[in-house]
Amino acid sequence: CTPRGDGCRWYWEITFTETNTMRVTINRLGIRYTDRRGSIWVSQSGEWRTVDIRIPANGTGSYDNWVQSLDPDSEGNLQGATLQVRWEGTDAEGNDISGRARVTLEWRGDD
Repeated sequence: CTPRGDGCRWYWEITFTETNTMRVTINRLGIRYTDRRGSIWVSQSGEWRTVDIRIPANGTGSYDNWVQSLDPDSEGNLQGATLQVRWEGTDAEGNDISGRARVTLEWRGDD
């Protein structure tokens, strides 16, 4: 959490590692945040976005983003929320791939 006003801004990055000696392209990412009350938050353009993340055989590729919430007492406060990233794509042989990862956003520490 990077303090911003009364709230936080979180910068995050997901790194994909290919370990099967086959090039992979990720072409869709789904990004959602679930706050402590159980409400789901996505960007104004929707949960899914088109991307072009190319991961060479035995290599890596990454995607980064950020999110913020300004009022710690309001609905939508993301301190302690869960970030879920889902992905879809294909490998070099045309097989579909998909997966997901989750992480908890940290709480704001005392300034």
